[in-house]
Amino acid sequence: MEKKCVLVIESYDCLREAICKALSLHYRVVNAGGPLQALKIGKRESINAVFCDTETINMNSKMARKCLFKYRKKFFVFTGSLSREIPDFIDKYRFLPKPYRIPVLISLLRAGLNEESLTKI
Repeated sequence: MEKKCVLVIESYDCLREAICKALSLHYRVVNAGGPLQALKIGKRESINAVFCDTETINMNSKMARKCLFKYRKKFFVFTGSLSREIPDFIDKYRFLPKPYRIPVLISLLRAGLNEESLTKI
């Protein structure tokens, strides 16, 4: 069975690498340092879920909204030091406040990718 694909959007290289390494034990992982890179990845990859740092993507920028809208039907896990306004067009998501533990992230992804009718919380 093919692994589901998770897109990680995080600007800090060392943090992004650590997250990707941990997630790669369970998923196929692609990563981006920002929204423009994430949009390009979406043209060549089949994405099942997105893990996104709200500070990295600057939720109010035009590019960020374009990126988020492209993946709007996917399952999202947002992270950040503060809960920022998540756009209404995102159907399924969870917010994981910083600091977080990787096993909690994996658990949220596992639940979100396996559950058909996930509601916003």
